[in-house]
Amino acid sequence: TAGFARGFGPLAVEHFGRWMQAQAATPAGLASLRTTIECLATTEGLPAHAASIRARFAGRALEGREHEGREEMSGASGLLAAGPAVFPVRLNANENPYGSSPRARAAIMRMVEFASRYPDAAQREIRSRFAAFLGVPEAMVMAGNGSDELLHFIALHELGPGAEVIICEPTFGIYRFEADLAGAKVIEVPLDGDFRVDLAAVRAAVTPATTLIWICSPNNPTGTACNLEILPELLQLGPRVVVDEAYYPFSDATVMPALRGEPVVVGNATITVEPTLARERLVVVRTMSKIAGLAGLRFGYAVADPAYIRALDRRRHPFNINVMAEAAALATLEDAEWMAAIKAAIESERARLTERLAALPGVRVWPSAANFLLADLPVAEAGPVIRTLAERGVLVRHYPQERLKRSLRVTVGTPAENDAFLAALAATLATLAPQEVRP
Repeated sequence: TAGFARGFGPLAVEHFGRWMQAQAATPAGLASLRTTIECLATTEGLPAHAASIRARFAGRALEGREHEGREEMSGASGLLAAGPAVFPVRLNANENPYGSSPRARAAIMRMVEFASRYPDAAQREIRSRFAAFLGVPEAMVMAGNGSDELLHFIALHELGPGAEVIICEPTFGIYRFEADLAGAKVIEVPLDGDFRVDLAAVRAAVTPATTLIWICSPNNPTGTACNLEILPELLQLGPRVVVDEAYYPFSDATVMPALRGEPVVVGNATITVEPTLARERLVVVRTMSKIAGLAGLRFGYAVADPAYIRALDRRRHPFNINVMAEAAALATLEDAEWMAAIKAAIESERARLTERLAALPGVRVWPSAANFLLADLPVAEAGPVIRTLAERGVLVRHYPQERLKRSLRVTVGTPAENDAFLAALAATLATLAPQEVRP
């Protein structure tokens, strides 16, 4: 209209806009609207909206391809956008409840003016500083956009159609997810009755097609310490052994010395690993998301033989670590006193939370070497309990596998968060109907 409608017509631009209304609701208020929202969304042909409201109360990822790895990558909830107004107690993603180091926060602020600049594609300072921290050559270190990216690079390098990968279940869902992406065959080896790696079963599962064995130490979602004394035997089996040490700061048990040609200390035992086998077959992956409190910035690192790191590096995008993540990670390395204080606070609360949970009738708590607990509940299936906790504003994790269907996984939060969780769980268990209680 050459501007005629705008200049002379009765309508303005805002009349053509889409009007939206936002409402704040308490968990109880939202629960009362759940059925109505689902019905309206389905009627209007908006299945994703209906799925999102179901996800809020299911404590799991959005429906569709309900893949355990997807749940892990989405913070295990599909609910991160809901924020603390809806879920004030979020103990479902094993995050550091105390935040990041003051030095890391200051480093992030200093890097704001450099946000317009690309990071160092070669990761020179990262490799140099982390190598010094770990006591290994720079050529053995590589950083990733979270440890998940490094697990992805390893899967790309090791797996493909026809390859087999051994996963000791129950464990971190990303391992299976990556195998599925690569078209590899998953060989599932159950953990033993104490959730430890069954060496004999792993040995029996290895075939000429097996290229990779995933080990999570401590294990997620069980929290149990891995029996690392079997490392020499695992390396002798032939496939690449990747030890995911995301939670090792809470246990102090690590196989990193093997990559330095040193003995590995496991409890009161000292394990000798043949140096050639360690160089040829061992990879250690760690993250800054847990004790370092940098989950939102995404920073992880892998340590392995230089030739293997070069192979992984060829699969890496040049600028995979943003400048703020790099600055925060390097600053955290310098704040050993802060990390020690965080470790002590979480371990103290872990002990208290373990004791309080175990005091609830019928609840069994598994020993944990991580920043979370796995608790078996006195129910036939824990899903309804997890949904009720969400309605009370508390998010925890539930896993559908047979061995874990009666269990919940809860992050060790602040004392106030842990108290809120304990109160909500006790109240929820007290309301169970007789038929809901495990025989």
